[in-house]
Amino acid sequence: MLTVAIYSKDVDNIETIKESIQDVIIENHIFAKISQYTTGADFLMSSNSFDIYFMDLDLDLDENILNLMNKVLEIDNGASTILFSGDISRGYSAHSLGADYFITKPIGKESLERIILKIKKKIKEESIVITTGLGDRRIKLNNLNYVNIEGRCLCYHLKDGSLLDGKTLRTNFREATKAYAEKQGLYLIGNNLLINLEEIKYLNKDHIIFDNDEKLYYPQKYYETLKTDWKNYIE
Repeated sequence: MLTVAIYSKDVDNIETIKESIQDVIIENHIFAKISQYTTGADFLMSSNSFDIYFMDLDLDLDENILNLMNKVLEIDNGASTILFSGDISRGYSAHSLGADYFITKPIGKESLERIILKIKKKIKEESIVITTGLGDRRIKLNNLNYVNIEGRCLCYHLKDGSLLDGKTLRTNFREATKAYAEKQGLYLIGNNLLINLEEIKYLNKDHIIFDNDEKLYYPQKYYETLKTDWKNYIE
């Protein structure tokens, strides 16, 4: 399911964009949930995680939008952000604020459809959804170093230094991470460790140094196979 949040201080703007999004998802047989917010406080207080965030540039200060975007990406670093405005010159502001996309009002169906389908494809290829005690979270693969077991829980070690505690295992590690292991670059070591080959900086006989300088020890018996597979992957 694709999850979408729309933020604008203008209810009419929200309804117009919502209708446009609904037209796209219905015609492309996409199952989606759309939530709407008229204040930044409500927007940030939501406990939900979204795939796409639409934000109105016309009725808020750039500084406020930037704060909202920073908070959004702090909570959900796998999300795509779309800023919209009735003024095409605001595209520069959208770019400087770090938005993934900028669209002008009135929003054209073709451009909106192209963006949504592109995001949907990217979501499938470049991120994973994990289950935590606070609900489902989406994380980008390029922010994941490795997954292991601590206690009886899956633990996700991220490139930004944070650690997310996942669900308690009801099955073995291989089965629990099977869907992740199918993603390009994710590599299973033994029965309780899944690493991201893309984020490895150095590989030693008994430990890995990731791009963020985090060190991970692993059983030395897997070194030769891992070295070969990592070399083949990066080449």
